[in-house]
Amino acid sequence: MEKILEILENNAKLSNKAIADMLGTTEEEVAQRIKELENEKIIRGYHTVVDWDRSGKSTVEAIIELKVTPEKDEGFDRVARQIACFDEVQTVYLMSGSFDIFV
Repeated sequence: MEKILEILENNAKLSNKAIADMLGTTEEEVAQRIKELENEKIIRGYHTVVDWDRSGKSTVEAIIELKVTPEKDEGFDRVARQIACFDEVQTVYLMSGSFDIFV
């Protein structure tokens, strides 16, 4: 695995100069390699990890398991699509077992 990727995965806010210093190379070489990795879609984006508990924001999360009667020619898909349209819903999984849909 390429060292630049490991460094960025741990801290995507590091400057090209800081990465170059860590690797014993030039800032320009780091910038060029990062650009190549982005163009090759190896680096697909940069994300922030937030500790919501420390942010002071109150949230409630719930897991809901549903039993649904499948519809003719549609099965569970239409119901799952309708549920997924709600802004509050983050994920919808079709399941097998005791429940049909996991929200």
